Amino acid sequence: MWSTNGVPFTNNVIYKTYHSAITTAGINTIINHNLVALVYWSGTAQPEYAEFNIDYDGAITSRDGTSIVMRDNLVVGVERLAYRIQFDACPTANVPSNITNDHWNNEAHSGMSGANIWPTDKGFDYNLDCLLVKGFKMYKLFYYGLYINNPQNITIDSCVIVDCGVDILSFAMGPSSLTHLATNNSIHITNSIVLGAVTSNDCDDIVNTSTISIQIATKAIPTVAGERPDGTAQGRCGIVFPFVAPDNKMPVKPWTGMKQYPSVDGGMFITNTTIAYFNDVCGRHDTAIQVAQHNDDGQFPVFTSAISMFNVSRSNILFNGRPNLDVVNSARCVDMDCDGLKKALFIDTDGTIFGYRGSGFSQADYLWGDQQHGVGDFRIPSVALSDQNGHQINISATYPYRGISLAPTCSYQPDWQMYLCNNTINYHMLIIESMDSDTEHRHLSPVAVMSDNGYIDLINGPPNRACCNGYACRKRVSTFMSIVQSQHKYLIYLTSTPPNQIRFRILHSDANIKLILALHYESLQQIDVYANDGYVSPTNRDLSYPFLVLTDQPNNVTFASQPGSNYFNRTTQMAYFLIDGLTVIDLKISPLLILSFGLPPETPSSFFSNNLVNNLAALLGVSTNMIRRVNIVSANNNTRVRRSGSGYTLIVELRTDEARNLTGYNATETEAFLNYTSTILNQYQCGQLQAIWKAHSSTNNTYPTSLTVQEPFTQVQAVLDTIDHITLVTSPSSCREQSPCTVQPVIVAYTANGNVINKLGSTDQSWQVIATVIGQPNVLVPGAIANYSNGQTQFTLFGIPSVGSYQIQFTFVPPMGINASFILTTNCTVATGFITVTQASLAGLEVNHVYDTVINSPFNLTIMPVDSVTLRRLGQVTWGGWTWSALVSVYTLPKYNRNGTLIISTSPTLVIDSSAGTVTVTNMTINGTGMYMLNVTLISTNAQFVIQVRSHGILVKPINIPLDIETNDPITYATFQGDFDALVANGDIEVKRVMLYNYLVSVGMPVTSDITVWKEIGGDKWPTISSSRSKANTNTLYTAFIVSGSEKAITQAKNTTLADIYFLPGLVLSELTIYGSSYRAYSRSSSTTDDSSRSSNAGLIAGLVVGLCGALLIILGLVYGAKAYKNKYERVGARTEFDLVNSNELLGIQSHPNPSSPQNIS
Repeated sequence: MWSTNGVPFTNNVIYKTYHSAITTAGINTIINHNLVALVYWSGTAQPEYAEFNIDYDGAITSRDGTSIVMRDNLVVGVERLAYRIQFDACPTANVPSNITNDHWNNEAHSGMSGANIWPTDKGFDYNLDCLLVKGFKMYKLFYYGLYINNPQNITIDSCVIVDCGVDILSFAMGPSSLTHLATNNSIHITNSIVLGAVTSNDCDDIVNTSTISIQIATKAIPTVAGERPDGTAQGRCGIVFPFVAPDNKMPVKPWTGMKQYPSVDGGMFITNTTIAYFNDVCGRHDTAIQVAQHNDDGQFPVFTSAISMFNVSRSNILFNGRPNLDVVNSARCVDMDCDGLKKALFIDTDGTIFGYRGSGFSQADYLWGDQQHGVGDFRIPSVALSDQNGHQINISATYPYRGISLAPTCSYQPDWQMYLCNNTINYHMLIIESMDSDTEHRHLSPVAVMSDNGYIDLINGPPNRACCNGYACRKRVSTFMSIVQSQHKYLIYLTSTPPNQIRFRILHSDANIKLILALHYESLQQIDVYANDGYVSPTNRDLSYPFLVLTDQPNNVTFASQPGSNYFNRTTQMAYFLIDGLTVIDLKISPLLILSFGLPPETPSSFFSNNLVNNLAALLGVSTNMIRRVNIVSANNNTRVRRSGSGYTLIVELRTDEARNLTGYNATETEAFLNYTSTILNQYQCGQLQAIWKAHSSTNNTYPTSLTVQEPFTQVQAVLDTIDHITLVTSPSSCREQSPCTVQPVIVAYTANGNVINKLGSTDQSWQVIATVIGQPNVLVPGAIANYSNGQTQFTLFGIPSVGSYQIQFTFVPPMGINASFILTTNCTVATGFITVTQASLAGLEVNHVYDTVINSPFNLTIMPVDSVTLRRLGQVTWGGWTWSALVSVYTLPKYNRNGTLIISTSPTLVIDSSAGTVTVTNMTINGTGMYMLNVTLISTNAQFVIQVRSHGILVKPINIPLDIETNDPITYATFQGDFDALVANGDIEVKRVMLYNYLVSVGMPVTSDITVWKEIGGDKWPTISSSRSKANTNTLYTAFIVSGSEKAITQAKNTTLADIYFLPGLVLSELTIYGSSYRAYSRSSSTTDDSSRSSNAGLIAGLVVGLCGALLIILGLVYGAKAYKNKYERVGARTEFDLVNSNELLGIQSHPNPSSPQNIS
């Protein structure tokens, strides 16, 4: 029923049909009192095309309808889904009076899955927050009774689910933890009956795996149960721990898998429900409540109350499988178990399941010490294994136990592979989130959580969920799930540098649930603590000051303190705070500058006793309220001020006022504070601060002899030196006009004692050196400015603009707070001898790649001229009065050329962008679909330079048809045998990619995406199917794409492709994988020539000189330095910088001229 309104469909019997029995996309449809029996899957009718049939419509389908009444229907015997529907709105939803979604007393048995809603289903339009599944009766469904996978919270009410493979599987789609949004995603099961095997002797009731419907539907198989310790086969299960995350990409991905990061909040609540008949029967172990075996990311807690248990063996109540070893690899969980199977928490709030109130949770200490699982004392962060002096300690003396901290009432339950804590329900899940922007890149794990009763638990976080090829592009979010017990103290240590902002929350608790947590920092910091976004002062704040000043009183954060009460232990560098179940706590590092001056013993005592803060403020050029702490220590006995022959250390801490809430952060104030920091450091390293100090009336002509600094937002200290002179260690050489010299200059700064100065300036604003041409101060020098760091200048793009012989002078740019006269009066200038500059030697690289365009739609092509020796960008893209012209044509592929023609606009424009260093040919179109490569020849108008570049593949698509993008591991790809590295080195990898796309299109494969190329470089790389193969097999490459179309078209294209394994010159097809199913290539093509039925030469190869005859737009301006751009070959190689050309690409450009192009490079 389509485009209908108010049609009743009642009291019908529908027998033996295909696809669906009843389907509606209309409005106000009434589907009541119908019997549907024997509905075959559509693929059963066409078995020759069934393998690519992803149709899962229900016997009764109303997913696209609006306002549906569905009551008293029965579906019996269905190969796929019984119901695929919208379900109802929860009672709190605001639904218009003329809209009624009403489902009640609908039954199904004998099928794959009972009542279903999927991520791709639109759901009930008026039900934005909560989905109500009510009054369903499902039994004998061999995979799922209820499969609910939808963006809303889920309520399952008054349902009866009996004897299914999985009675209830729920997936509440919530925001990724990357968003840091806590939306309280929840699944409520209430007033329902969940039964296992009612007829215990019905052992022949198993799935018939001989049917094509079952053989094809491998992704639908419930993989929720782990291996039993006694070897008993896992059987049916009642309720699976909830999944809470964004879309898991089913049905093309496993229905019970995770493909994106979990949310930060979620849970399941089971109330007033009967659970019965879960036992060991027919040689299998049925489980009432199952921890999801393939949720490695994170399991959210399950809470129960008012449960009626009948005929359930105690050993069959719960089961927690072991961590999946196959995800302990660098592509997923890296070198340690992820937490999904080690942080499951189950709470019986009233004792109606266990017989007493209690908590059950995973055995996190399983195989502690095992190298394969990567868990043991060897993974405890090293800072936790040493004292404050850096000496190693016996950690087991203080913390003798491992895993989640156990109450005295806890005992291990081997049948469940979980701990059970009798009469203890104050265990909760603690979420720890890095709030920094690099949360996916700077991973903090393992995180050690160390309890006051002697336990150490290690947390790894969720696995990598990025689709990438190579270590650099792997990402794992730094969000961690920990199970903790209320009224305990926990010390937390991170493996890497703590983030600038970190957040803590306790799930599903109240103000009575309290913890004292302490996070370790690598150095002394000022940690601002925010409780529910409001600033909370430290407990040791001196209230006599209007700004933050801390006293030395001890830590007095107790369980009686207010949430957010905090204290930073300056000795152990632990930030303590109290958190309760209603409070979200954020720790934020605020700007703190710590200056440690070494003062001579002659420093008068009056300097320390009379107006010290005022004197320091005057010396440092800051206001007095920025100085928050001053400490004077004798150099020989580490006590307070006492004259000694070795002098003193004066420690000064400066900071600004804290923000009153997280949203009140003032970037301007922070920038001003960083400028103060830079000025103080610069003045010391120039000697000016020492001079100011010496001249002050309070110092008696004394001044600091040393300075150690810890800068804002850093956790390391650095010793500063005073500059005396600089030396040209390496003079530039092998220079070509407008090109980076092959040998870049190196300037080193020294102290008066001849020691190399490692650091000049602050981390935020390092000193810089500028190059000028002696005698020609107005000449712009390419790459003229470089930072000074790591003991030398960091020139990368320095060059000289013109042919000839020149001397270059290098001078420090006056740093912030320093007079220019200092540079002139100090040895901060050096000069070279005469440097010979020869004519430029140029090559080119395509940048800002156009990966796809629409047929007959204008697109541009951008080329960056580069130095052919260093493979770096030029100082200027034109010079000497000449400009560029361009010749563009279609590149002729060895095979599988498409029929499109390149069309140049009648008024083309060549855009020369001096700032970006690029030349862009604009207003080109291609009038045929397929993938093309272009030849671009740039010719200087003085005929001195010719650059030829072959473009990347450009996919020309039809109008209004978007390309699909794969965001997870591909499931459709072709595997070839061939020398991947050689193809990259000679520039042919892109040619193969383009030919493959055109070939697939020519044989009718419905490709709906671009094609990406991958290399197998190890057993833990994508695709995971290759993980069992030998790492020595390096001559393999993968080409991934997405297909979507009729199963007939896919099948025919598959068969054609597999029959011709040599269709791609230079490569041998070994395997074709479609929708995760792999097919071996089975015969060899007898033809080695171009098949005219699959390819044709390009029609008219259009060439056009664009330059003086067209409009020429020159964008003035010159930028020196490196700017990043993304290389198309992120998937096949390393990233390149904007100034650095990939030599493999350049070689490919030069070594493969197009025979038919008007201009070639020999």
